[in-house]
Amino acid sequence: MAADHLDGIGRGTQHAPAVTADASVGPISQGANANFRHSGHQPVIYLILPSHDAKLEDERIMGNKSTLAQTHGSLLLQGSTYAVTLWLVVTLTVLAVFAISGQSAWAQDKFRLETTAFKPGGDIPARYTCDSADVSPALTWNEPPQGTQSFALIVDDPDAPSGTFTHWLVYDLPKNMRKLPEALSGNDEMHGGGRQGTNDFPVTGYGGPCPPPGRPHRYFFKLYALDAKLNVRPAATRRELEQAMKGHILAQAELMGKYHR
Repeated sequence: MAADHLDGIGRGTQHAPAVTADASVGPISQGANANFRHSGHQPVIYLILPSHDAKLEDERIMGNKSTLAQTHGSLLLQGSTYAVTLWLVVTLTVLAVFAISGQSAWAQDKFRLETTAFKPGGDIPARYTCDSADVSPALTWNEPPQGTQSFALIVDDPDAPSGTFTHWLVYDLPKNMRKLPEALSGNDEMHGGGRQGTNDFPVTGYGGPCPPPGRPHRYFFKLYALDAKLNVRPAATRRELEQAMKGHILAQAELMGKYHR
């Protein structure tokens, strides 16, 4: 009976406990997973060990995870690089805009037009209007922005009943000129260089304030520093002058006076 028990072969009705293992199960080792299944009074022990195919699958999964991690890291790096590049582009653009705006504001602030005929924003004396001598006031200006090649002057009244009324057009003034004398003649060509255009009266040269009775009108003297000589025809109209000035204005100086009757 002892031999029968050790060989696992039952004789008669008695059977010794049997141990069975799955075909893929190796020798019992410490740490191996064991599932016990009872059949009657005989425990059956299954030892499930990782198969060679399972190990390969795990390695494949780990490899895929590593590849995904590398891809994710690469995408993060590319995204970070794109974000930094975009930030630099936006920052440089903003700085450039501020630099251009600052330069323009500086030019506008430094470039000034003045007269001794009246105070800025003050009343224009009758001498310079249609109620008296109707002569042009003397004007002076300071150094223009670098690159100035000529000057143009427009004098108008935005408060006229029919809309903005042009009183004086002067253009192609030499770049080294810094003043206009009082009482310029109405000739289209000026002594020392420059031309006068046709105003809305319509005559060539200066036509002073001549508003209808009522509230004061504002008269704006606007001097433009240009980066080119315009070379428009003699006695040009305001439309022709403004069309030629487009894209050439470096700075503008302005002076305003008022007159009422």
